[in-house]
Amino acid sequence: MQIRRFDPDADMADLTRCVIEIQDYERAIVPSMPSGDSICAEYISQMLQKCERYTGCILVAVVNDRVVGYISVFSKMVSDEIDDGNEEFGQIGDVVVLEKHRANGYGKRLIEEAHELARAQGVSILRIGVLGQNKVAVDLYRSLGFEVFSLQLQKSI
Repeated sequence: MQIRRFDPDADMADLTRCVIEIQDYERAIVPSMPSGDSICAEYISQMLQKCERYTGCILVAVVNDRVVGYISVFSKMVSDEIDDGNEEFGQIGDVVVLEKHRANGYGKRLIEEAHELARAQGVSILRIGVLGQNKVAVDLYRSLGFEVFSLQLQKSI
């Protein structure tokens, strides 16, 4: 497996497949979320805009010349919330490994690469979000040293 920067000309179809798969996976956990097909184009557009705005990039995991996963990482973020202060931080937006390639350490390797990239850009705090019900992802992130920073709870009424 090789990790490299996303190439829009060569990788867009595979990135699209990854975005659709992760969105549909999360939709299975939270049924109110939209389908991957319905948001994919706009989601990718927003992710690329965030890369430009926040000194970010997309790294892809490649096996046999096919993208099997990706991670988005943004290095120069500051919270919009006034009570958070002006502390700059890095943010991992997505970690995706296609289902048939999971359990091979690719997600861990993507996170480690994003960590090193953020560190090289001067980031001292790296954050990642996850659905609370996604136990596999939560366990992976905790095993890599991430701790709960903020916890948002939800209740249906």
